[in-house]
Amino acid sequence: MGQAGGAQATVTTALTSIERELGMSATLERLSNAVGNEACDELDDALRVIQHCVNQLTEDQVWWRSSESMNSVANLMLHLCGNLRQWIVSGVGGAADIRERQREFDQRSSARKTDLIQQIESAVADAKMALSGTPAEELLRVRRIQGNDVTGMQAIFHAASHFRGHTQEIVHMTRCQLGDFYAFDFIPTTAEQGAP
Repeated sequence: MGQAGGAQATVTTALTSIERELGMSATLERLSNAVGNEACDELDDALRVIQHCVNQLTEDQVWWRSSESMNSVANLMLHLCGNLRQWIVSGVGGAADIRERQREFDQRSSARKTDLIQQIESAVADAKMALSGTPAEELLRVRRIQGNDVTGMQAIFHAASHFRGHTQEIVHMTRCQLGDFYAFDFIPTTAEQGAP
C-alpha cells in the first residue's frame, strides 16, 4: 500500500474511533480542522516560550555560541522561520518555496532580537494561516518537501515537532547563559501541577 493509501486507512480508523468515543459523526473536514487547530496551538505555545527566553537575553546573548560550530539562539530562530515557511507555508499552503537553508546558520550578529522576534511571529502567523484553510484532501496528498515525499499531515507533524524541539534547545541555551538568573515560565503551585 502506498503512503497515501496507508494514510487514508489510518485516517479512516481514527475517524471510526472518534465516532465511537464521542458518539458523534467525525468527518474528514472535522478531522482536518482539528489537526490544523492543534498544530496552531502547539506553534503558539512554543512561540510564547521562545519569546519568554529571548526577552531575558541581551543582544549579545541572543547571538552567543558555545563554539563556532554550534548555533546561537538567533540562528535557531532563523532556522525555525525557514523550516515553517518551507514545510507549512509552502509545503502545505502552496506558497513558493524560497528557503535558503544555509543562510539561517551562516548569519552572525546581523539582526536585533526585536527583529528576530518579529520574523518568527510572522512565520508562525503565516503557518497558522496556511493551516486554517487546509482541506482534508491536502492532509493526505503526497508532495515533495526538502527532498522528502510526505503527506500534508506528515509535513504538519514534522514542522510542529521540529519547532518544539528547537524551542527546548533555546530554553536550554538561555538557562546555560543566565544560570540562576533564568526566570522560569512555569512554576507549579498546586499538588496537581507537581508542587512540593
